[in-house]
Amino acid sequence: MNRQKILQVFSKYLNYGGEEGTVYAIGEAMGKDFDIEYFISQSADLLKKSPLTLPLRAYRNTDVLKELHDLHKREKFDFWQIHNVFPAISPGAYSLAADLDVPIVHYLHNYRMGCLNGYLYTQGANCQRCVSGQFLHGAIRGCWRESRAQSSMMAILLADTRRIGLFNQVKKWIAISEAQKKLHITIGLPEENIEVIPHFLDHNPADRPSKHPHDGYGLFIGRLSPEKGVDQLIKAWATLPKNRKLLI
Repeated sequence: MNRQKILQVFSKYLNYGGEEGTVYAIGEAMGKDFDIEYFISQSADLLKKSPLTLPLRAYRNTDVLKELHDLHKREKFDFWQIHNVFPAISPGAYSLAADLDVPIVHYLHNYRMGCLNGYLYTQGANCQRCVSGQFLHGAIRGCWRESRAQSSMMAILLADTRRIGLFNQVKKWIAISEAQKKLHITIGLPEENIEVIPHFLDHNPADRPSKHPHDGYGLFIGRLSPEKGVDQLIKAWATLPKNRKLLI
């Protein structure tokens, strides 16, 4: 039986983050059962181009999309597993997948489909004002990169992405938690097409202790930024018995 060929599609951000590391961890884990290849582009390359062409490239990056088209024509992947296309690959990747009749599985690492910055958090507070697809609020407040101009551009991209029917084009959405799945149903994704696969830590079972220590600890691993909620974690931890240790 031939192994399925899967293309992992990811647009790198300017700074490395957990999402990028997860893309490779997922690919490595899936490589045991599938043939995995990667199509990676990055925001840094996009920003090297003329500022005058940036909005057009963010909408449809023809150079990158041609590379993606040619790669698929050569390799004939069974499906694409998209992690992120904003902004370097551009949402034109979704239209290209439809033209090539290639199925999409889409990993949900953030809340981009209902929030310009993907966090559902802005100016020090949780915010769900744009989840319905009306992104005017985020554009006015400059929620993406603290820029009204760039936020307006992202608002147009996301509104158009929703307009083309992406939510029903994707064969399967992968949420990383039940809470994230619930929020994406609110955003408008079809509940029946969302599966939950939590993130994982690859380790040697022999390294695992036989039982948890009686004075076990809590562990936070992540970017120390407000939307991660570390301040709430510390406040909640203070209510627990004092013999509990929190490692950050």
